[in-house]
Amino acid sequence: MWPRGFPLEYFSQHNHTDANFRLCEVQKRAAVQQGLVDMDPDVDAIFRTTDIWRSYFSQKLLHLIDEYVAFYPVNAVQIRNAHNYLKDFEDEQEVYLKSGALLKLLDEWKCSQKTTANCAIELAEQFG
Repeated sequence: MWPRGFPLEYFSQHNHTDANFRLCEVQKRAAVQQGLVDMDPDVDAIFRTTDIWRSYFSQKLLHLIDEYVAFYPVNAVQIRNAHNYLKDFEDEQEVYLKSGALLKLLDEWKCSQKTTANCAIELAEQFG
């Protein structure tokens, strides 16, 4: 499985060894709970791109307040109409080609503000 928005430049480093999984030392309720969809989940390409980048943005802010996102097993199924997967890829190229740079920016970004709300504004301004 290759998650949408996962940077292509990380493909060669990606494998399914035990070293890539982490167990929580302490469990707490996640601030955001994301369910997964089986079969062929999809929405309009422009929304995919903005939703993926918005999720990276939100995750950075969650980490500032020591919160996280939890992913839960499949809880829905979607069967799509026939469509052109190559056209989907063409519409989504930006998310694959620019996500690595976005993640680098987020990884290096440090908030200079005192509140999460002001950090969100500051981070949004970095996005231009």
